[in-house]
Amino acid sequence: MRKRLDFVEASRFWKLACLWFRFKQRLGLTLNLDVPRAPAKEYFEATALAEPYSYWLAENVMRQSDLQRLRGLVDLLPARPTFGLIVANADAGQISRIVDSLQQQVYDDWNLFLRSSAVIPGNGSGDPRITKATTSASDTVAFLNEAVAATTCDFVVLVDPNALLAPDALFEVALAISKDPALDIIYSDHDVMATDGARSNPYFKPDWSPETLLSRMYLGPLVFYRRSLLVSIGGFRSGFDAAMHFDVALRATETTDHVGHVSRILYHVHPEDPSPASSAEVDAQAVRAISDALDRRGESGLVSRLEDAAGCYIVRYPLGAHPRVSIILPTRDNGKDLSTCLTSIFERTTYPDFHVLVGDNGSKEPAALSTMEYWSHRENERLTVERLDIPFNFSKINNTAAKLTNGDFLLFLNDDTEVLTADWIEALVEQARRPAIGAAGGKLLYRDGSVQHAGVILGIRGIAGHAHRFFPGSAPGYHGALAAVTNYSAVTAACMMMRRTVFDEVGGFDEDLAIEFNDIDLCLRVRAAGYRIVYLPHVLLYHAESRSRGRADNALKLTVRVREQRLMQERWNMSKYIDPNYNPNLTLEGEDFSPRL
Repeated sequence: MRKRLDFVEASRFWKLACLWFRFKQRLGLTLNLDVPRAPAKEYFEATALAEPYSYWLAENVMRQSDLQRLRGLVDLLPARPTFGLIVANADAGQISRIVDSLQQQVYDDWNLFLRSSAVIPGNGSGDPRITKATTSASDTVAFLNEAVAATTCDFVVLVDPNALLAPDALFEVALAISKDPALDIIYSDHDVMATDGARSNPYFKPDWSPETLLSRMYLGPLVFYRRSLLVSIGGFRSGFDAAMHFDVALRATETTDHVGHVSRILYHVHPEDPSPASSAEVDAQAVRAISDALDRRGESGLVSRLEDAAGCYIVRYPLGAHPRVSIILPTRDNGKDLSTCLTSIFERTTYPDFHVLVGDNGSKEPAALSTMEYWSHRENERLTVERLDIPFNFSKINNTAAKLTNGDFLLFLNDDTEVLTADWIEALVEQARRPAIGAAGGKLLYRDGSVQHAGVILGIRGIAGHAHRFFPGSAPGYHGALAAVTNYSAVTAACMMMRRTVFDEVGGFDEDLAIEFNDIDLCLRVRAAGYRIVYLPHVLLYHAESRSRGRADNALKLTVRVREQRLMQERWNMSKYIDPNYNPNLTLEGEDFSPRL
């Protein structure tokens, strides 16, 4: 039997493995993608090593000396906000846990409000910061609103009975407010802590992501709200007890965009504490909370829960009118893939008003020429072939083709894709027409059903990587991010839609990026112009991933690749770029959302 490595040996092994991986990258060596693909957790279990989060905790856990240092910094904070914590429907054991965690806080400007029937444990019975609110309220919502009205604290947080604050939680929130006094809402990362203290399943969250929030309550069950904001939106609402956090978060974020995220584990959830509500009740109230939010925002949408991802929901926006969509399809000597792509477009697409412009970059292959001729005759009103006999430049081909089209929406598509969902264009238009959205992309799969693209993460291996690459296509992904609509900083131009006005506003693709990173650069400029990028899991396509372009396997291609990498590094300062849609505690060595070591 293989000897189980102890913690020190395992740590050393993991660090050496990471160093070897970086060394291979520097040499330009590629990974063998034919080996079995497994998320990091399964890899560690299979090799008898500890779960990666254990390593992360060993490097990042707060020690007593760290907490003592923070206590010495409290008086130096420019802002000293007060925090009112409200607890409802907790049993004696849960209250004891919460009180104990509060009394261990580095930052002590807090008050705890309990229902008058609550039993204050011995360690809190003499603490003047703990109040048994005198209330005549008969239900939870009425009690919460009375507690909000009674407190004079700057910020209010509803504490779930199964949530336990880390000792530095209030300090870190106060520090965030000191850095940005305009913050109205603050949330943090969290994990799961068992009764024996074992910690697991961390949720390292992205920064403020509006479309992500419409698909799931990713902020978590411990959110700090400025008291005046909570009062202005009417506090908590009846009928949403099981989805109370979700409903409040949706309403509060409609009135302010000053939302802060502390990228630290500031609280732990106890899995042993059962929810008083059934999952069906939670889902029903969450769906209603999202539907109400759409009504308030004047957006017509149909909300349903996702069957295979707990706590995740999807909004579909009925179109009414169907604006013209121009599909731009660059190709060269790739007849087999082009035939598959065009067949899937014309035989599966249900959208009524689209036109395909095939930008032929000098094809000579007989199969490619015959494919274009066949479809030009078969779909002579919905397809045009334009010869673009110029040196290969993906950006220039797309820019030129865009000028030859007349659609209100531009859909950039690779010739090595195959459409799988009939209403794919409807789904893309639903999002791309929304004023806040600059670009929308779909879920692209390899032929074996694993993920090729599900949003782009910046900083992975120096520039960028595809979220959840090689995960099973049906998996929920990292806390639902693969299964649900999610904000990312970029999506691939292998399937990307945007309004023509947005494309023109940012100047289209940068033709100095002829081969790589042009779609990432375009998305970053779209974001810089004030728009958001969104990934849609219900837009499904197969993607052979640049089969027609080929790999950078000769001196000229490698030279261009290095030049374009350098351009991206210099333009966007990629070595220091922190992706707001990806947590800095997550790895930059892979695409599996494992902890950063």
